[in-house]
Formats: sequence, structure tokens, C-alpha cells
Amino acid sequence: MQIEDLELIDLLKERDDWTTNEVRDLIKERFDVSYTLKQVRVILRSFGFRYGKPYPHEHRRPKNAEDILKKGWMNR
Repeated sequence: MQIEDLELIDLLKERDDWTTNEVRDLIKERFDVSYTLKQVRVILRSFGFRYGKPYPHEHRRPKNAEDILKKGWMNR
């Protein structure tokens, strides 16, 4: 793996909701290299990234909601 690959992976880990178009634009802007969308998908797969269906985030959900749920469940 090259330094540019590692830099791109670090950039992608800053968010978890990238689209293929956004990644392609990021690569063009950051590394001045143009790829097709198919090439970007291949690159992402080689890094271990997978497709995921976006889901809405509940803004009122506490950050420790899973811990609260587990504690409540364990006390039954």
C-alpha cells in the first residue's frame, strides 16, 4: 500500500456516509487524479470498504443509548 492510499483511507474514515461521487471528487481534488465511478468502487473495495444503506440518525438519541438499553435489559 502506498502513502497516498493510507492518506485516502484516513480521509475516508473521518465520515461514514461517503457517496462514490464524493470519493471521486475528493481523489481529484486531493491527488489530482481522475477515476471513473467504477474505478472508485474497485479502489474502495480493495481498501475493505463496503456499501451500506444510509439510515436517518435520531438527533434526540443520547450518545450512550446502547449502554442505557443494555443496563435496562440486564436489570430484568
